[in-house]
Amino acid sequence: MAVNTYLVHLHDEHQDDDASRGDVAELIVRLGGFMLMATSAGSLIAAFDEQHLGHVKAHRAVAFCGGVHVNPKGQAADRLRALFARSVARQLITRQADPQPLAGPSPEFPPGYRPLRWRDRFAS
Repeated sequence: MAVNTYLVHLHDEHQDDDASRGDVAELIVRLGGFMLMATSAGSLIAAFDEQHLGHVKAHRAVAFCGGVHVNPKGQAADRLRALFARSVARQLITRQADPQPLAGPSPEFPPGYRPLRWRDRFAS
């Protein structure tokens, strides 16, 4: 099977629930996937093997899960690719050091912005 990039959108009642979003993220990680980005609207951008798409869609908090493609000539394409690469690199380092990643909000971001933060002992 192939690893693809997906937009995972949560049901309205789970949009502001960090625990639900964390549960979905942990499911994806347990399936061998990566969290690429979390949006301020509560959606997730993730990369995982397409064989697990049904498992992710079946999660009680997931309203929609579908493929995402970045236009390589788009204005933000380079920034998004760099962000995705940093996210995967941090998760790979974390998985080597501690196979149980943790998700949670960070106080350094403005209200309403809830990125997934992985425990990273090697971050500078």
